[in-house]
Amino acid sequence: MRRKVEQLRECMARFVAQREDLVLVVRCSEPDAALANKVVEGLDEASSSEVFWLVVDEFKDPVSFAEACVRTFATKHEAVRLALEKQKKPPVPPLPAEIAHAGRLGPTERLRQLIIFSRSLLPTLEGCAVVWAFLPMKISNGTSYAELMSALWQHELPFPWCHHVRMIVRDSFPDSVLKSKKEGAPRVQEIAVDFSPDAIRNALEEEASDEQTPLGERVNNALLLAGIDFAHQRYDLALQQYDVVHRFAAATQNPTLAAIALMGMGEVQRAQGAEEKAAGFFQAAIAPAAQCDAPPIPVLLNVYLNLGELRHGQKRWEEAEVFLHGAGEFAFLMRDPAQRLRSWKLLGDAQYQQAKIDLALKTWSNGAIVSGKLRREEDHQEFIRFLRDHFARHHDETGLRTTMNQIKESIAAGDQQKSFSA
Repeated sequence: MRRKVEQLRECMARFVAQREDLVLVVRCSEPDAALANKVVEGLDEASSSEVFWLVVDEFKDPVSFAEACVRTFATKHEAVRLALEKQKKPPVPPLPAEIAHAGRLGPTERLRQLIIFSRSLLPTLEGCAVVWAFLPMKISNGTSYAELMSALWQHELPFPWCHHVRMIVRDSFPDSVLKSKKEGAPRVQEIAVDFSPDAIRNALEEEASDEQTPLGERVNNALLLAGIDFAHQRYDLALQQYDVVHRFAAATQNPTLAAIALMGMGEVQRAQGAEEKAAGFFQAAIAPAAQCDAPPIPVLLNVYLNLGELRHGQKRWEEAEVFLHGAGEFAFLMRDPAQRLRSWKLLGDAQYQQAKIDLALKTWSNGAIVSGKLRREEDHQEFIRFLRDHFARHHDETGLRTTMNQIKESIAAGDQQKSFSA
């Protein structure tokens, strides 16, 4: 995957650096548009001779999109103007009124004049350019979008309006909305960006099997492949990849990586219904994780939570209590209230099943307080339900009222740290 991202970055960088073509059409799906945007942002940060203007607003119609482009530009332009004014440096010219105010120009001409104005702000034209990246996260009207973009990139040689300008224009993928517009159009390049699960897996397989790739990087690719295969229920392939990672971790004495691989194997076994094999892998992961100079808290959290849920499902309440309590503490160290609350729900039940009623009520009450303070309403109501069920089972309305009042008072007091530590 890293190689695919690097290839995209290199392609965009080459386009920006060259002087022959005006447009780079980037074909990508909506999920991949975010990645294309990040690559452009990275090029902007690394560039010293080009000025980038990135527009990601949804395309609904030409008028609103042109307005979004002007608004994006005007925000940065005003910030620069104020900064120069504060530094008592020569001011930049204001945005012309015909561009700034909607309705004075049609959307195509408004964008064209905006680009020309942005180019006028360059300190020099020699060796410099403005790069306009039109990469809307969503294209709601493909026909209008294609008409606007193709009209914008029209120009006449030998004196084009767009000298010292580069345009990066998003097209949809896999179906193109610009296909008919770019066929035969001069000075237009094209690249397809595909980071779909299948494409990523193919790229990772290629990198993992490439002996020229550093071994550590190949192992990281194997770990990513394992996660993809697990997500798509290709369990045998996932186990193979996790085994590769584990053998590398053992050979290089990397306990954190070993723990991650063992945990992954356990999750695969659990998904296949082999609960005892899963538990064996989970428990085996604890030892290498504990050997680290700085224990990998996220790994330990997942290991303990997996073991706790597994033992809870098997009604092995005493073991479940130990692991779920540990998971809750690791979640606290991670500042992850969602996982802490998740642990507490099952922890309270494991305690209740062992007739540790007071402990269970305390666990659920703390859960109700913390979730209430964090405004996690669904979690809050679930903890309240646990408590109501208990008091209803014992016909103890007084106990319920007392507990509910204590929870409300604690939430109102806002003493979150005390609740977490209880």
